[in-house]
Amino acid sequence: SVFGGGEDLAYAEFAPGIHRLSDETTKKLETLAKALTERPALKIELTGQVDPARDEAGLREQWILNQMRERQREALLDAGKTPPALEDIEIPADRREDLLTEAYEEAEFEGKPRNFVGLTKSIPADQMRALMLKNAPVSEADLATLGKARAQAVRDWLIGVGKVSGERIFMVSPSARKGQDTDAGPSSRVEFSLK
Repeated sequence: SVFGGGEDLAYAEFAPGIHRLSDETTKKLETLAKALTERPALKIELTGQVDPARDEAGLREQWILNQMRERQREALLDAGKTPPALEDIEIPADRREDLLTEAYEEAEFEGKPRNFVGLTKSIPADQMRALMLKNAPVSEADLATLGKARAQAVRDWLIGVGKVSGERIFMVSPSARKGQDTDAGPSSRVEFSLK
């Protein structure tokens, strides 16, 4: 409310399992950076937050995508191309099922259906995906890391693009929110506190 934005500037929202800034979040950060620039005495604390249920599911989805991106990365390298960073690799629609199959076959976890000789049995793509989601290696430490990465992404943007001095931005230990706790805001977010 100090900046005239009310609840809108109290936090930056993130998609489940993601720490990258969306266009909507970037617009909010532009307003925040402008307000901080106009009030040089203010400092801000950033608290990365996760929703254990939604973000765990999101991290599981991201794990599958990253397995597929890694296979696409290998294909790009084999074709003599220089691939972008893993999270920037696009998964072509026409290769989606092939990449999922490759990722499934290379993933090591218990419970894969086997044929009578003990080899991994071929199953439909939706069943492969469901088994991979169920067995994705996601822990509480991964959730804490996600909360921290969200706060770091906001901090990096404020310093790099928003030109706010790093001495004015403090990161607080990440926290977990159950659903949409005490306010109507999203639970996968970075909260802003002025000091």
